[in-house]
Amino acid sequence: MASSSAGTTREAEALAEIGRTLVLPGGARLLTGLLLGLLLGGAAAEFAALRAGRPNLLHGDERLVFPARQELRDLWRDQGALALAGRLRDADVAAQDRIERDSQLAGLVRPPLQSLLATRLRFGNSQVIIGAQGWLFFRDDFDYLTGPPFLAPSALARRAGGSSRHPSSAPDPLPALLGLAADLRARAIGFVLVPVPTKLGITWERFLGRRERAGPALSNPSRDELLVRLRRAGVDVLDPTPILRAMELRGEQPYMHFDSHWSPAGLDRVAAELAVLLRGRFELGEPERFHRHQRPFERYADLADLLGLAPETNPYRIEPLQIEPVDGPGLQPFSSRRGGGRVLLVGDSFSRILIRNRRKGGDANFAAQLAFHLQRPVEMLAENDAGADFARRVKWLRQPHKLDGRSVVVFEIAERAFALGDWTSERLGPP
Repeated sequence: MASSSAGTTREAEALAEIGRTLVLPGGARLLTGLLLGLLLGGAAAEFAALRAGRPNLLHGDERLVFPARQELRDLWRDQGALALAGRLRDADVAAQDRIERDSQLAGLVRPPLQSLLATRLRFGNSQVIIGAQGWLFFRDDFDYLTGPPFLAPSALARRAGGSSRHPSSAPDPLPALLGLAADLRARAIGFVLVPVPTKLGITWERFLGRRERAGPALSNPSRDELLVRLRRAGVDVLDPTPILRAMELRGEQPYMHFDSHWSPAGLDRVAAELAVLLRGRFELGEPERFHRHQRPFERYADLADLLGLAPETNPYRIEPLQIEPVDGPGLQPFSSRRGGGRVLLVGDSFSRILIRNRRKGGDANFAAQLAFHLQRPVEMLAENDAGADFARRVKWLRQPHKLDGRSVVVFEIAERAFALGDWTSERLGPP
């Protein structure tokens, strides 16, 4: 231990100072009264919500189930301490989520407190990081960029062993992607991978507040290794990173301000480059007439919603956009879910964003812009968060007649899914 000039240890001095801390009786009674009032007020609010039939901690939308002792004993015996710790962590996260979602006191206090933290102190929460000038970023993107190389043996073993925040029995994306490409090749169908980079990796100067923009995009160290290994195995890859980074350096804003997804300009630029690749590599049939027009659109930003602010006072809630809905032959509104054609796009929310939702005109999403640049129909199979589950995507392709008449399958995926997704291999079966 280090010693002070008086000959005593610093730890002993600190303990002595703590021992002399005084709390006046009036202050102690005030703090105790505030604590008791908070507890009693919270309990009263829960019982009031229960009587009114609203979700609450006593009776929520979902039942809160803690692991049984026998389950914990079996985990300890069969899989060890790390698996046991992971199960307890999952139960703790579920309990915290339930408290955040259903607690009447949290619902009353959290929005104004989070508003103060977000707007005055640039402090987000467990899901959103706030950068300079109100730019919002997804926490998982930050974890992906700053985490270990996802192909490193230690990282793969940690995820496979259940000791990671994103556990998976099959954490390596390479075998799954190569298997799908081989299955499609056996059917004389091409395969093109489109890994969408993170918003934070492309626009990192906006996070730091730097005015000058220069230097490369940021990514996980294993990303380039994975793409090289895929290309060496004969897999076509369109990497949007150079396209989007060049847009950012020119100040063209390839990603939205308050949303985790690419902007209409960003997705359109990548769709144009992808169309060039597809036309040069695959037989796509005769062109048709596709049109588009520009119109304003207000998007409810996903990261703004994750901040948990009151909707009526959330300054990040609305993302004003200029979108370009696409119309097909005969000026009929184009629907990417029923597009048909020789190109099948399999994707996640980056493909779905700006899909038609009770508004005039056709889709303005990634599939629609690809159809416009190809002047040929494109059909899309996509769900939000689908990048985290590779097997689910392959099951979509196994639907009857889904691959009939296709020349190529475009596999769009958020790049962070390489490190955070489940890559359990699922095969298409014999052609």
